[in-house]
Amino acid sequence: MFQKWVPLASAVNLERYMMLTNVRSGGWNRTGAALALAGAALMAALPVQAATTTYTTRAGYQAALGTSVTDDYSNAGYNFAQTDAAMSAVLGETDYTATGNLNTNLVFSVAGVDPAYCAGCNGSFRLTFTSTSVGTASGVYGFGFDYDNFPDFAGAGGPAYVAFVTFGDDTTAEYTLSTAPFGAALQFFFGVTSDSLIKSVHLGLPGGGATGVGGFIVDDLTIGSAAAAVPQPGSVALLGLGLAAASRRRRAG
Repeated sequence: MFQKWVPLASAVNLERYMMLTNVRSGGWNRTGAALALAGAALMAALPVQAATTTYTTRAGYQAALGTSVTDDYSNAGYNFAQTDAAMSAVLGETDYTATGNLNTNLVFSVAGVDPAYCAGCNGSFRLTFTSTSVGTASGVYGFGFDYDNFPDFAGAGGPAYVAFVTFGDDTTAEYTLSTAPFGAALQFFFGVTSDSLIKSVHLGLPGGGATGVGGFIVDDLTIGSAAAAVPQPGSVALLGLGLAAASRRRRAG
């Protein structure tokens, strides 16, 4: 029985491994080695994706998703004002927690047309994604929304809200968000995707702090799973070359 350990960190070592493990058959298995080399080339050619990505356009964010759910806040189950529990129960996809003005969740029309969400419109809030149809108990792959961030909502000197994100592995990250003078229509987009999944995002003060001043409005909240990975053309070509080499060696043998 072959017992020597051979590191498999490179294509060269993969070929050595195939040679050594097939020595008992009277010669090393060139077909297996060719396949191993093709596999190594394939892995080397695949791009390494960042664990976490942020987006400022909806098109870019949506392209990263597989299955998704969007809440445009037009559901007839929403009232102008409701508790956290009532707000969360309408679609059952996101848990809402008003952290500044407790249990104050408003759904109203922006510019008299498009309904949107705010927590009193001058209070921080948390969106939690651990009980959705497009994720797991550890969260979702991505969330994104249209928003406006009004530091002057209740007068000069209000805070600019930040996004405090908690991931599926309980690590956190904080993101600065764009601001606009009060009265502007919803004009910004913010989204995050992560291989670690995302449990929640708190919109409020740095560090996840709560506040009852300033203003923040959200619309078209979209959560989703990851899009299926598509092999790169170059990596497919490399695999094909390896298989072709294996076929030639088999015929020559």
